[in-house]
This record gives sequence, structure tokens and C-alpha cells, in this order.
Amino acid sequence: MHNKKLKKRNEFNLKIFLIGINFIVCLLIASCSHGLGQKQFLLLYGQRTGPPELVTKIYSVHPNGSNLQLVMELDRRITEQYWLSPNGGYLALLNQEAREVPSTTPLVHTLAVMDLSSKETIVNIIGVGNTRFGQLSNESSVVWSPQGDKLAFVRNSTDEVGTDIWLYDLNTALITPLTDDDAFDLAPAWSPGGAQIAFVTGTMCRGNVEECPINEAFWELAVINVDGSNQQTLTNFHNNDFFNSGGWATLLCNLSWSPNEGYIAFENECADLMGPPTGKEAFVITTDSSLLFKLTDFNKEGDVNSTIFRYAFHWPSSSATLFIGYSKIPYNPNDSYQGGFLTLEAGNFTGTVPDDVTSMLGNTAKWSLNEQYVAWHNANINADRRTIPGRVTIGTVENNQISKLVSMERLPYGSCQERAIHWSPDGQYVAYAMVEQENICDDTERGIAVVSLSDGKVTNVAESMEGDNHLIGWVPLDTLR
Repeated sequence: MHNKKLKKRNEFNLKIFLIGINFIVCLLIASCSHGLGQKQFLLLYGQRTGPPELVTKIYSVHPNGSNLQLVMELDRRITEQYWLSPNGGYLALLNQEAREVPSTTPLVHTLAVMDLSSKETIVNIIGVGNTRFGQLSNESSVVWSPQGDKLAFVRNSTDEVGTDIWLYDLNTALITPLTDDDAFDLAPAWSPGGAQIAFVTGTMCRGNVEECPINEAFWELAVINVDGSNQQTLTNFHNNDFFNSGGWATLLCNLSWSPNEGYIAFENECADLMGPPTGKEAFVITTDSSLLFKLTDFNKEGDVNSTIFRYAFHWPSSSATLFIGYSKIPYNPNDSYQGGFLTLEAGNFTGTVPDDVTSMLGNTAKWSLNEQYVAWHNANINADRRTIPGRVTIGTVENNQISKLVSMERLPYGSCQERAIHWSPDGQYVAYAMVEQENICDDTERGIAVVSLSDGKVTNVAESMEGDNHLIGWVPLDTLR
């Protein structure tokens, strides 16, 4: 009897000891307050500082704002954009050399790739971000392969005539042109399996595309194998009636593969030019180029010359459905605003608008990796006819229906300058650049909001960091140890 009591007492003491050890470990790594996602992932963000420092600093922080750490400091470089690899192990940064203004030397853009574990730069690629074609934003010009072992980017062709799709291979350290043609090749998009890349190509009016005759400036969608073989043009906009004329209305972007690689969604009217888009529509083409679907037809619904269109595509893992977040933003602030989600059945691509979100900024919609949630910026038009993000909204996705989470209708305002939304890999947190007041676009002092879906708590993880903060993404906790 005495031995049994002694055994139970020892077992009890062991349990108390283990609980105490676990509690101490949790305190040390500051990772128990928000569950499993808190233990597994860190958030990265970059901060740019102006003269006299002229540096970019990259920080990591837990989702609850604790354990803020300086990961690396890039002296004399101003980072413009970041691309985190799918596994969170590598970071591509588009830099320009910091220099005093005015300066007589040409501005040099460099794509740097960094190993986050070793904090070392493994390659610097000059000439990315300042190509001969400047009408497509850099967000469409750099993209990681699904496996995270290759980087595709847009760079001037070797003969300086147009632009090509280039590849950097982390395993071989080789930098090679994937395409090599007399064209402007843009906007690479990896197939889900990583064996092909879709891209936009224009072969007319070499040398001065902005003065190209209107009937010649058509752009097409093409695909190529990653070994450079089997390049094919899928669309044929030169010879069909989808567009009444050529010009910038035919510049394509936002290429989105279906998970089964049978379809590619995309949109037109993608030039970074002044003035509102005048005919932006959404399309899907089969990857065997046999069928082309025009998914929207807003041109028939009014004066498109006074309307700004925005789209975001999402293919669920089944490939049976296509979601399109969209908005019709009036160029006149006195006109009505329309936005929401289109849910289309793959195959015939017909459907309805299940939920109208009147102030939704369509191209900001971002789905969680577990496909249970979607978040987006809301917007309005200010007196200067600029699209101003409002609060961020989170919705649930169930049976192809999207419903707002009423409990999260008063989230912080989104940034005007940075509208990317980043879901944690486990779908338990969503992060975005925030500002304190609505309609404030001079937001160089922006914060980083992290929303916990388990309890609705919002944390500004960059509250103590004054400066130009840029959200990068989520990385596994072990990456930075």
C-alpha cells in the first residue's frame, strides 16, 4: 500500500514538473498565447529609413507582437518589393542603390536572393525592375516556382530589343533566359506542378511600343516548358472579335492557373498608365487553347470610359469552381460603386453573384490556404478621384458561398500604398499593412495589423517601429534560428 501511494505521488510530481517546464519554455519563446499557429510561424516585415541612414531593415515578430527581432540590415540599399519563397527559406528583394538626390549616375535596380537561415545574399541579378518595357508593375515580373527552387523574372533580352522571361536556379546557381524571341515577354506564372510557365507576349512594333499603330498592338497569352521547349501561343486576339481594337486594352496580366492545369484565368487592360481602365474584362482559356471564355461583359453595362475595374482570381483545390473578386469603381465620386464575388462553374463558366459587397476592392481579395476564409480591402473614391482603401473585411467560405464575419466588421483601415493581404499557413491569422485613419494616403508611418481568427484580437506588431514598414510574409519558426 505504501509503495502504491509513493508511486502515485511520484507520478503527480512528474506531471507538475513537466507542466512547469512547458510553461517556462513557452515564456522563453513567447509562443503559447495564441495556439498552434503562434508556435509555428513568424511574420517578416521590412522597414525603409530615409536620409541620413538610407538602409533597409528586416524584422521578425510573433503574431501577438512579442519577440521582435532584427533579422538583417541592408546598408545603402532601398528595397522596393519582396518575394518570399513558398517554404519561407529564401527571400528575393528588388533593390535600388541608395544615393543622394540629385545624382548624375543611372539608377541601378538589382534583384537579390537571400538565404534566411544563413542571412547571406546568394546572388545579385542586375537589370530587374528597370526593363525596356515599363508599363507593367513589378509585382507581375518576379515569381517563385511552387517548389521554391527556381525564380522566374522579367529582364531585357540579350540583344536589348525586347524583354524575356529569365530563370534563376538555386540548385545550379545558373541565370538563363527561358524565352529568346523578338518580343516583349512579361508576367510569368508557374503551373501548379512547376513544369510550365505561362506568360504574356507582344511581338508587334518592336522598338517603340507606345507609338505602335492601334491595330497592331495586340498581346497574347503563351506557355513554355521550364527547359525552354514547346513554346506555344494559346490566344489569338489578333484574329478574333474579343477586342474592337488593339492598343493598351489588350495588355494581359494576372495569370492564374487552375490546380489541375487545365485552365488559365487572366484579365486585360493592365498597363500602368494614367487614367482609368476603359474595357477591363476577365477571361479563361483552356491550356490546349481549344476554348476561350469571356467571363465578364461590363463593356455592355454603361460608359466604361468612366469606370475602373479590378479582379482577383481564386481556384479551389478541386478545380471545379472559379471565384472572381471584382469591383466596378466609378471614376466620378458621385456615381455608384459595385463589388462582390462571381462564382463560376468550371467547364461552362456560368454562375451568379451570390453576395454583393458594395465597397469591395476586388483585386485585393485573398483566400486562406485552407480555403475556409477570404479577406479583402474595402474602398471609396476621394475628391481627387483616387481609390482609397477603407477597412479590411474577412468572410467565410462554405458551399461556394461567401459570408462576412460580422464579429470582425471594425478591423483597422488598410494602407493606400500597400494592399497585399497575407494569411498564415495554418489559416489562423491574417496580416496586412494598416493606417490609423480612413482616407489617409500619406501612410509612410503605417503599421502591420495581425488578426487572430480564434478570438478576433488585432495586434499592430509594428506599433513600436516608426518608419516605412512593408509586410513580407510568414516563415516557419525554425527558419530563423
